[in-house]
Amino acid sequence: MNKLLGFIRARQKFILFSVIKAIVMILSLLTNIFIVRKLSVNDFGVFSIALMLVGLITTFGFSWSSSSILYYGSKERAKYGSINKTFWARNIIISISLVLTTILFVVFNSSINDYIGMDLSLLILIWLYISVAEDYLSQYYLAIKKQVFSSLLSITAKVIYLILILVFDFDV
Repeated sequence: MNKLLGFIRARQKFILFSVIKAIVMILSLLTNIFIVRKLSVNDFGVFSIALMLVGLITTFGFSWSSSSILYYGSKERAKYGSINKTFWARNIIISISLVLTTILFVVFNSSINDYIGMDLSLLILIWLYISVAEDYLSQYYLAIKKQVFSSLLSITAKVIYLILILVFDFDV
């Protein structure tokens, strides 16, 4: 029994991180259930296309730099005690990507709305900003070895998302 308790104590942060990640996955499942129940078939199609656009833009515009902050940031922190260079390099990359994405959304506003079938491009852009901010902070906390805090950030974002789904009416 003492070996088991010692094993758990030695890996307490990992276990907490894993449990929080499992809770985030359960919250994602719950949000999908509530979304499906609240939206009509047509509205769910619009939601799916908007979600796909945000996912594609986030992946190709911003998430590719997430691994760099984890890899190079961890090495820089181990060597110099801080992640200053990696942090500012990622800030520049994300700033340029956000400016380019915003310009593309402004230029192709009507095309995006035509593709979705509703006037939602501004809402998608705001959703994109929030997704990028959550990913940015989450990866930053992972790079500075604050895994539990990173997980708590993800769970907070999912709880806020779930509350917004439950509170607001979807007359899109």
